[in-house]
Amino acid sequence: MVGKPTYEALEQRVKSLEMGIAERDREKEALRKAREEQLRQLGDNLPNGMIYRLVHDSKGGRSFVYASTGCERLFQVTPESIKKDASLIYNMFSSEDRQRAAVLEMQSIETLSPLPRRTTNRSWQPRAVPWRP
Repeated sequence: MVGKPTYEALEQRVKSLEMGIAERDREKEALRKAREEQLRQLGDNLPNGMIYRLVHDSKGGRSFVYASTGCERLFQVTPESIKKDASLIYNMFSSEDRQRAAVLEMQSIETLSPLPRRTTNRSWQPRAVPWRP
């Protein structure tokens, strides 16, 4: 018959499990950071696009929580500036375009489908900008 483990043996086993969990958490965090860096590099190197994360709140407000440097090429605004104020991009559109964009954004969010958008940059050169939720 095998005897019960001692308190010290159980304590050692718990410490070993804690160390294993901590190591796994460090590895997961390192992997998350590596993926984030890959996405940043990809987004920063898109020639005619940008990667972004736009959050809609329950009151209809929008805010960019992430934007790649492609926004500088497309809209001549920095990622930092649109994270602080999403209206910097939306105010570039006419009021009709903003209203149409709001409807299309909601449809895109509800269906998780691409959002084709034709926009004009600050040099007033029209360009098609496919947006995706």
